[in-house]
Amino acid sequence: MLRGLCVFWCCILGMIVMISPVRATPQNVVVTIKPIHSLVAAVLKGVDSPKLLINDNNSLHGYYLKPSQRKLLANADAVIYISPELEFFMQKVLDSMPDNVKKIALADDKRTKSLPKRVNGHHKHHEHGGIIDYHMWLSPANAKIFVAIITEQLIPLYPYARNTLLKNQQDVINNIKQHEDKWKASLKEVESEPFMVFHDGYRYFDDYFALKNVGVVTFEPDLPLSAKHVKDLRGIITQKKVRCVFKEPQFSGKIV
Repeated sequence: MLRGLCVFWCCILGMIVMISPVRATPQNVVVTIKPIHSLVAAVLKGVDSPKLLINDNNSLHGYYLKPSQRKLLANADAVIYISPELEFFMQKVLDSMPDNVKKIALADDKRTKSLPKRVNGHHKHHEHGGIIDYHMWLSPANAKIFVAIITEQLIPLYPYARNTLLKNQQDVINNIKQHEDKWKASLKEVESEPFMVFHDGYRYFDDYFALKNVGVVTFEPDLPLSAKHVKDLRGIITQKKVRCVFKEPQFSGKIV
């Protein structure tokens, strides 16, 4: 009788082991900026919590990593970012990381849609390197592509949670689509209204929703504006009948 019970419980325990999911230890997934971190966190919902590298409102312009941030990257299993052309402070860190760290550059994926930088009057370049505008996440189309890339790249780190990640991926994409429809309806009323922005970081949003952005206050947010440029800006505002100039919290709004 006792032997029979032992055999019975051994079988039961064996079945539990077989049907229980294989649990892995949490991974150190580090994401450079908030917009991308929100996508990664949504994909990993219920599975893990990614770390945000830059968790303040500082601009990426002239940004330097703190010792605590370098330590966070040193312990990373995966790093998700746009491109060193945007997060220029990442280049040396990425070069020094061991090969077993997964480095996910979203801008490098051939599915990501890129736009060239704009020029404005006397300004012939943008503050980040190269000729591509790297504020790509502001296009809902790219946001959905990023979600797919993130999911594909993270599944090997969380094989036990594959189905959860795939479900989260679909939920996030559906959520973006719903917001996209709302934004289209809301922006329809103002799509012909001319406006300007302080920093040229919104081309993907402007183009996607066919908005009338007629100018940029500065392409170099960290540098003061010349008297001539301020005069030129006032001329654009008058000539184009600009209705609104958007400022940004991370930059001084005095000139606006």
